[in-house]
Amino acid sequence: MIDFNCNPVTYIQRLNAHIGRCMCVMPGERTVPYAQQGKDTWVLCRGHIEGNLAKKLFPGDDMVLRPLQLQWGGELQLYARLRQRKNGQGVVAKAKLTCLGIPGANPNKVLSLRYDWDEGKPSGNGWDDDLGDNFEHPWHHFHVNFDLSNEANELRMPLGPACMITFLRAFDYWYCKTFNPT
Repeated sequence: MIDFNCNPVTYIQRLNAHIGRCMCVMPGERTVPYAQQGKDTWVLCRGHIEGNLAKKLFPGDDMVLRPLQLQWGGELQLYARLRQRKNGQGVVAKAKLTCLGIPGANPNKVLSLRYDWDEGKPSGNGWDDDLGDNFEHPWHHFHVNFDLSNEANELRMPLGPACMITFLRAFDYWYCKTFNPT
């Protein structure tokens, strides 16, 4: 878990303010809906949520099912579960950031990347075919898929919790410099 020195709603507002400044995201797409799930838990999501949970937490809001669309191709999916501690401060309990469909015409040959920050023990029945992911990977890891051989796509770096705002700012900088260098 990663602590932040404010309540969850303030953190969500800060995160949305940073997304609002992401030049890599299409105008009109630069917001992430959130909903309260229980007394001390909030969920925010764009594209990384199951349909049933989306209907329950975000009735009538189809935006949560759609990823953020990127300016020069690709999409960004974001999911986070935030909790409020008894002192009012918040923690990010779980997060997932996925960038899919990155145009192959980049010098790094990056096609997709993902940061998983799971809350508990990995579960599942094996490989996620869309992302080439295995449930046996480290709980917190950063994964990069390249437009190269399968051996090159074995980069799954174990990490501790990372700040979603910092991750998004770094991705925004790389993406904009790569596809719109002016």
